[in-house]
Amino acid sequence: MKSRVTERGQITIPKSLRERLGIQAGQVMEFTEEEGRIVLQRQVREHTVDQLFGILAMGQGTDALMGQLRGPVPSLPQDEAEEAASPTPDDGRQGLPAGGEE
Repeated sequence: MKSRVTERGQITIPKSLRERLGIQAGQVMEFTEEEGRIVLQRQVREHTVDQLFGILAMGQGTDALMGQLRGPVPSLPQDEAEEAASPTPDDGRQGLPAGGEE
């Protein structure tokens, strides 16, 4: 495939390549030179979460950190704890027959 350079130094990326590579209008591209060749790549923008991941070296696990932030978890009396852990008889679907169908 060929493309002509305009007076302003612009080139047109052939439509078939743009479609195949997912290049869209307005997308930022990065030019580099490697061994006498021009290499064109989509500029990969790092996600904000990826930029922040791991910057806080806490030296402890998540559970320990949450314990420090929230304080101790209040314990329930044994019978309340068992009741909270067991599913409700209708499995939370009030007003529906046992099969779950209307």
